[in-house]
Amino acid sequence: MFDWKEIGDAAELASGQWEEDVKTIVNNLVFEHVLKFYHLDALDNLTKTQLEEIKKFVDNIHEYKIMKLGFYNLLNRYG
Repeated sequence: MFDWKEIGDAAELASGQWEEDVKTIVNNLVFEHVLKFYHLDALDNLTKTQLEEIKKFVDNIHEYKIMKLGFYNLLNRYG
């Protein structure tokens, strides 16, 4: 099951940056963690099962957490 124990640390890093950079920083943090977690070279290699695991994880993130933006951007790539 997909997990990210240090998501709070990543959110702090992202929110400490200039507002214009937040989207890029959050996306990079999320995308890099997903690639590392699943041992992938590209996000295009995510399976349907992996995407479903990520969706379940995202559903449990508080709605106002900044990291949710990166996950939404990831999931939106797949419609």
